[in-house]
Amino acid sequence: MKKKKLIIAIVEGTSDQYALDDLLNQLTSDLIDVKFAIVRGDILQQDGVTNNNILSRIKDHIEQYLNIHKLKRNDILSIIHIVDIDGVFLDENKIIHKDD
Repeated sequence: MKKKKLIIAIVEGTSDQYALDDLLNQLTSDLIDVKFAIVRGDILQQDGVTNNNILSRIKDHIEQYLNIHKLKRNDILSIIHIVDIDGVFLDENKIIHKDD
């Protein structure tokens, strides 16, 4: 049997994984397995992340994932980054700010 290739989906948290796992695996073939790399928050907004180092930060997360799961780079078909857009289209008059 041919070894499955992996799509690694970078997501913020476990709720993203739970919401997307079945759907993404249904959308892929039997020769592709979707795995999740959870970065615990928005990787683009983490301390010290800039336009100049974002690619190396993502690479570091992927390398760590590969090491933990004993995978090789050639096991990967693709890497996707799924971001959520919580409130991005919310009208400003719907946002309530409290000073306390």
